[in-house]
Amino acid sequence: MALTGGSPMASPMASPMARAWPIESDRAVADLLSAGHTVVFVHTPDTEDRTLARHAVRTALRDVLARYFDCSGDGIALQQVPGYGVRVLPGASFPVHKLPTGRPLAFTSISHAPGLSAVAIDVQGAVGLDVLRNDTRLNDVEEMAHLANDYLGPHAAQALQAIAPAERLAAFLQAWVAHEAKLKCLGVGLVEWSPRLDRQLQHCSTRHIALPAPFLGALSGVHRFDSGKLSRSHH
Repeated sequence: MALTGGSPMASPMASPMARAWPIESDRAVADLLSAGHTVVFVHTPDTEDRTLARHAVRTALRDVLARYFDCSGDGIALQQVPGYGVRVLPGASFPVHKLPTGRPLAFTSISHAPGLSAVAIDVQGAVGLDVLRNDTRLNDVEEMAHLANDYLGPHAAQALQAIAPAERLAAFLQAWVAHEAKLKCLGVGLVEWSPRLDRQLQHCSTRHIALPAPFLGALSGVHRFDSGKLSRSHH
């Protein structure tokens, strides 16, 4: 059983691969062309200081999008927007005939953990990404139960308690990254669970992504899953 968001769900299909930048840039572009989304990660200093990590992941984002739109690097402009994240804008050399109508060039979500940063890129709609480093020592069973009940909801908390103690931490962390990815997709901060929030989260579909150990990640979009790809939902 896998836990995602506020309710227990069946185990998801095989996790999509995140692409290592720069060696897998071509694969990231191929993902965008075939599925409309990709996740790119970069290895960063093992520190809580995100200065270098922010620069590295933005460089990767600009490079992949420049390849996707077949333009030079200065054709992609990145704007930091408080409360929103990174907005992708056409730069000076962006080919005018490739400008989409009525929507941004791409939707993005960036997440950092000590040692790794990642960006989700979606050319169809809003996306949320969360990554964490799985070296957490959350040994207080009672604390884990409180966190699950307060933020993941009562159904997820009950499902968590039904999992063998030896596997409970891993299940909790998987559920946590999935929940955070949904919140980011909707542009909602970390707040305590409520029935209203749970209804909002139902609009998001979430999948775990394959990252190098010891990192965990989840990708969420206002989409439905179809044959392992993210396709637009028609709510």
